[in-house]
Amino acid sequence: GEHDHSIVARQIGMLRQRIVLTKRMQACGVLSFFVCTISMFAIFLGGQTFGVVCFGFSLVLLSLSLLYSLYEIVISTNAINVELEDFEERHKTK
Repeated sequence: GEHDHSIVARQIGMLRQRIVLTKRMQACGVLSFFVCTISMFAIFLGGQTFGVVCFGFSLVLLSLSLLYSLYEIVISTNAINVELEDFEERHKTK
């Protein structure tokens, strides 16, 4: 009934959030490794300052990726809790 619709709507909302977060997490992670590679190449070619700046930027991107991952874990845990609440409510009335 309406309760089931509410549960599904909450789950869909959380899934959409998780998809966005996963895309951002992966983009930041890939960019982090790419910028880190540029950093190593710059240092290899003697561009110490540029290499260090690139490496610092790659660390920022990696940190962002980890934060997106952490937030996605929180949302997925909430999604499991929604399912558990629904399960408990269904079995409480029987």
